Amino acid sequence: MTRLYSAMPVLPSLDLAETEEAYGRLRFVVTAKAEGTLILRRDQVELMFWPCPDRRICEASGVYLRVGDVEALAAEATAAGWRATPPADQPWGQREAYLFDPHGNLLRLGQPVA
Repeated sequence: MTRLYSAMPVLPSLDLAETEEAYGRLRFVVTAKAEGTLILRRDQVELMFWPCPDRRICEASGVYLRVGDVEALAAEATAAGWRATPPADQPWGQREAYLFDPHGNLLRLGQPVA
């Protein structure tokens, strides 16, 4: 049986250059860029973006990121001009915050409640 090693979410982008700039403010770096594709990486997380002309698709898209410090990353995102919710403990045992990129994609951050 073949093992799975990782997943790379594929998210829509209204403008790949704007996406690159916005995620760059969160210390994501470009690992690949070609016509119609942008791949960004921070630490062990990779995100792939494709051009999409419909903001409603962006606003209906998202990814869950398990992180080491929800408060720190939410604060970093806010300082970088991103819209973010305050971190809060959830009944399923995760402390979560929601970040929204400039095109409306949801990055849901989570870490286990201590």
